Amino acid sequence: MKASGYLFISIIVGLLLSCSPGTRRLEGLKESFTGKTIHNINQTSCVVKEDTIDQLTGLRLTELMPVQLFSFTHEPLKAFFDSKPFMVCNANLSRAGKRNFFLNLQFLIQASKLNISYHGIAEGSIVQFKLINGDQISLYSLDSDQGKILSKEYKMYAGIYPVSTKDLKKLRKYEVTEMGVHWNGGFEKYDIHIIDFFKTQILCLSKIK
Repeated sequence: MKASGYLFISIIVGLLLSCSPGTRRLEGLKESFTGKTIHNINQTSCVVKEDTIDQLTGLRLTELMPVQLFSFTHEPLKAFFDSKPFMVCNANLSRAGKRNFFLNLQFLIQASKLNISYHGIAEGSIVQFKLINGDQISLYSLDSDQGKILSKEYKMYAGIYPVSTKDLKKLRKYEVTEMGVHWNGGFEKYDIHIIDFFKTQILCLSKIK
């Protein structure tokens, strides 16, 4: 069963730290940014969802508020979904300590009108991002998720994907135009609406020391 995002990240980072001697642990925050808005020089901003010390690892955990990365409706299904999109993807970045970055994705699927299932997200499955310069970046899911019924109307799939330092440098420099998701039921590509999502959220997190 999938743990909550924060708890799961704590467990994973805790395991990583157990193999890294000499890790310095934070004992407390001089200032918590929870609920605050971070403004960037390029007139973008982020809201901090949570900024706290994790009791399991002793690390500072900072999570930004999710934003809608894209919405999507298959062309043949548009007659059935005229008022709301078939799928909405919300995304945010979180950070454990100063070096461990994660992409959190939530896919809300309007599954009430048609019997459609993506059969979940597998552990180690890929999300691929196409950058505006033509490069591609692949991230791999830390956990599997079979989906959760939120209401009669919506089902949600969620994934947590570590982002390496190398990939962060590229994502901070270049916009992303397209995302491909490997579902258990197949592979789909989606056009990203907020192409500076990574640039904005990485910059916001960099301002929280």
